[in-house]
Amino acid sequence: MKGVYGSVPAVLWHHGNISILGSLRGYSYPSASGLNDNGQVTGYSITASQEYHGVVWDNSKMIDLGIPTGFDDSQAMGINNKGVIIADAHGKVCNRSIVWTPVTKSTNPVHE
Repeated sequence: MKGVYGSVPAVLWHHGNISILGSLRGYSYPSASGLNDNGQVTGYSITASQEYHGVVWDNSKMIDLGIPTGFDDSQAMGINNKGVIIADAHGKVCNRSIVWTPVTKSTNPVHE
């Protein structure tokens, strides 16, 4: 890998073991930005139409958090040990910091 933007996958390094986190189907350029003590990782992935979607990797499953209504993209920036996610949402008119509620077992993963 040459280190070109997007050529390196998002990974989790834990006790010397590297796990590739993966990207959403049809999406590219995954990026990890936050981690909690439960091993949940936050970040984003980019769609083919260049939209940023906030994501969380939970037990090796990638979950698309989507884009809040009225915004053009989202990026999940961090997650606490209760699963509360802080994120940025960007739009044509304004940008906002947002909070997503905890990831639950009933959440459907998009990628395993």
